[in-house]
Amino acid sequence: MDIQEWEVKKLRLADLIPWPRNPRKIGREAYERLKERIIARGCKFKCPFCLLSGLKGYREIPTEQVVEKIRQIPRGSMAAIFAPERTSHSGWNEIKAAIRDQSIRDYGSDARLETLEKVDSDSVIMGLEGVSYRLRKSIRKNFTDDFIIEKMKDFCTSGKRLRFGAKISIYYIADLPGEINEDYKEFLDFIRRIESENWSRNLCLVPVLNPLSPKPFTQLRDAVIHPFRNYPAIWENILRGGDNNRRWGVRIKEYKVWGCFERTVDTIVHRGGSEGYQIIGKLNDKLLRQVPADWERQVLVSKEILKVCDKIGLTQEKLLYEYD
Repeated sequence: MDIQEWEVKKLRLADLIPWPRNPRKIGREAYERLKERIIARGCKFKCPFCLLSGLKGYREIPTEQVVEKIRQIPRGSMAAIFAPERTSHSGWNEIKAAIRDQSIRDYGSDARLETLEKVDSDSVIMGLEGVSYRLRKSIRKNFTDDFIIEKMKDFCTSGKRLRFGAKISIYYIADLPGEINEDYKEFLDFIRRIESENWSRNLCLVPVLNPLSPKPFTQLRDAVIHPFRNYPAIWENILRGGDNNRRWGVRIKEYKVWGCFERTVDTIVHRGGSEGYQIIGKLNDKLLRQVPADWERQVLVSKEILKVCDKIGLTQEKLLYEYD
């Protein structure tokens, strides 16, 4: 099956998949009242690590139709105005005006750094991916620390956020090709700069680290990964002040980072083909639902799984991983 056939099949399948739900975030009863409005599908950006733009071409719902749907939402309701990058919608200003007119509490929060000023809510989620300028440049996100901090400052010191505070969640990718220890030292310096700014006193910073998961048909599909690098420990150390010996002067919220077990399973799923499917199918359901919390235990389990893979032809060279 060539890529065109694959894209068409995936496109049809994706149209049938409902938008993911997580009732726990705002309470089940409140969630049942939440109105969902999708304003675009696909993505117009072709990031080297992301499959979305290849899976679905970018398509907008016309602005007038979006505004009409928003006006049908009862005043004062909760709503999620969703798109992979909604501030890039050609009618975003008109859509925002309709949201304000209806006094809607909008739970949509994704944006790109370049369009941060288009976000009115007190929280935002954006992807910077590289923990250093060098890594960001390697994936065509040429944002310097100065530019990022200036954008964050403008966000935190405008509108109601100046009084009530702001929450910025930033997605990063670990194990990008060419990553070295100095990249994380640069990230530590970046947080120190944020900490030194007066406007950061009203900021809740949520840095989220996702180890690289190479997707088919992307530029990083053949990137060698290092599942046994202890990224959970590296990230915890950074978010707790570096060397775990201090607390940051800015509020930082921690999220769990994939360990070697999740990365091993992910690698087998994406690169193992039908043989990988058989391996995953034979894993204990309880093991898949309850990942071992202890790092050493994860390493032992993961290496045993990879030994089984090696016996059926899913070698280290085929799965493209290294031990280090």
